[in-house]
Amino acid sequence: FTGRARFVGLEGEGEAVIGRVETVRADYSKRLALHRENLSAITSRAGWNFLSHRTDRPPEMALLSLYLTLSGSLGRLP
Repeated sequence: FTGRARFVGLEGEGEAVIGRVETVRADYSKRLALHRENLSAITSRAGWNFLSHRTDRPPEMALLSLYLTLSGSLGRLP
């Protein structure tokens, strides 16, 4: 991500405009990775799997991951 970006809260938190997102890229990436690790730990303790999906990818990829996880096939593909 480069350039100017506007982040809009989905639950009324307001918005933030960052003039050069490349200046916050490293911190944002670290915080996102930590958040994902924490979510994974929470789901693991509950006996669940943690799957994520990026909205710039086809939805079929998320559905396939979900199907393979629920069917117990994940990790057994050639």
